Amino acid sequence: AGAARALGEALSPRGGGAGATRACHGFERPLFRQRFFSQTLPDVLAALAATGASSAPRSVSRRAAYLSAVVHLARHAPASASFQFGERTLPLLPEAAATLAAKGSPFADKDALAAAVVLVASFFADPRGGKALEMHADAHAGAMLQALCALAGAAGEENEHDSGILASMEVRETALEALVAATSLPFSAVYPHRRVVAAAATAALDDPKRRVRRAAARCREVWLALDAKS
Repeated sequence: AGAARALGEALSPRGGGAGATRACHGFERPLFRQRFFSQTLPDVLAALAATGASSAPRSVSRRAAYLSAVVHLARHAPASASFQFGERTLPLLPEAAATLAAKGSPFADKDALAAAVVLVASFFADPRGGKALEMHADAHAGAMLQALCALAGAAGEENEHDSGILASMEVRETALEALVAATSLPFSAVYPHRRVVAAAATAALDDPKRRVRRAAARCREVWLALDAKS
């Protein structure tokens, strides 16, 4: 977990690589973050692929570490660099979000979880993420929507008796906004999940935070409208 966070800190402006050079009166070279991300991420993805689907505790722990590393790298990388690797990283984001949201896990990280949700939302909203979405919409739309639904309805720090998922108010709100943006996916990819998403948005209407309730109302309205188009 610490190594995964360290990779992100190497790109962070406030510490690690670039931050340390400024603190020591150094300077950051142009495209430093993009180059570091582009050179490091393929190695992380290769190691992740090597873990396979084994259920052995050691393999599960390693996979969680690599998934965490992917998000920690992407959260500080330029958006253009993240979209460049979108075809390989987008399918991993639902599993990575679940890893970062698991209470009691050494990889649980509220800030990285928020970054993962923002990254998913950016693929929906930014035209540069269109190619990755087109490639994975039918195969992975369900997993992405289910992950967002779980986060949107998860109790935050205000409620310690939730289902084991820790999601701050910002994460819950952003997840609902991402679900709204997800309606830009091909109709065939989102229509089968309309009732699940609408139910999650309806449940979020009882959230203790007003901002989340407002986002939930908007999300529910948009997804219920899909029925009218059928």
